[in-house]
Amino acid sequence: DFSIALKAYHEESSLCFIIVGVWLEDDRLTTFNGDLAGRIVSINADKWLDENIDELFTVSEALLNISFTENFKNCVKQKCNGSIFLVQQLCMKVCEAQSISKTQEEQIVVAENIDITDEIKSVLDMHTGRFTKFLMDFSAGFQPTELELYKWILFALVTIDEKFLLEGLPIQALRRQIQTAHPKKSEVSVKKLSGALNKAVSLQLDNRTKPIVFEYDSSRSRVKVVDKSFLLWKQFQELPELLEYIDLEELAK
Repeated sequence: DFSIALKAYHEESSLCFIIVGVWLEDDRLTTFNGDLAGRIVSINADKWLDENIDELFTVSEALLNISFTENFKNCVKQKCNGSIFLVQQLCMKVCEAQSISKTQEEQIVVAENIDITDEIKSVLDMHTGRFTKFLMDFSAGFQPTELELYKWILFALVTIDEKFLLEGLPIQALRRQIQTAHPKKSEVSVKKLSGALNKAVSLQLDNRTKPIVFEYDSSRSRVKVVDKSFLLWKQFQELPELLEYIDLEELAK
C-alpha cells in the first residue's frame, strides 16, 4: 500500500523517493508488489567475503597505525564464518590487550602469539545467556501442545549442519530431520509445521529475543538463521547441553 501511494506522488509531482529496506532475500518487495519489478536494487549488506574483510583490515590498520599479523588475519577470515560482528570483536579484544585505543605514534604489530580459537570462544561466551534463554523460551511455545513442534524445530536447528541454515533450509528437509527423533513422527505434517513456523518470529518477539535468531520465508518455504552469531556459538557448545535447554535431554542419553 505504501509503495502504491508513493508511486502516485511520483507520477503527479516532481518528488522522488528512495526506500531502504532490510531483509535477507533478494527483491522481497516484488513478492508483495509486482509493479516494483525492475525498480529495486538489492545490496546484501550481510554478506562479507574475504576481500571485504581484507579491506576492513587495511583501513583499520591505517587509521590506528598498527599491523595485525598475517596469521591472525588469515585465522579470523577462516573461522569467523563471515560474521563481521565477530571480526570486529576479536580485533577490539587484541587491541585492548595491548592498550591500543587511538592512533599510535609508531607502528605496532598486534596479535602475535594469539590462540584465535580461545579468543572466539571467549567472545561468543558473552552470548550464552541470550541464546540459552532463546532456546528455553522458544521451546515452550505459546502453550502446551500435543506435538510440541516449537521444541522440535529447535531440535532441527541445533542438529543440522550450519551451511544449510545459512543458505535456507527447505521445510521438507526440516520435517525429515524432526521425524528422525519425534515420537509421533507420522503426525508431523508439512501443513502443521508450516503453521508453527509462520508464528516463529512472533514467538521470538513475544519472548523479547532481539535480534531474532531465525525466520521462515513462507513464499519460498525455507527456514533461515538470520543471526550468524548463533551458529558460531552453537559450534562451541556440547549437543547434550543444547538438547537439555530445549527439554529434550532424553535424546542425549
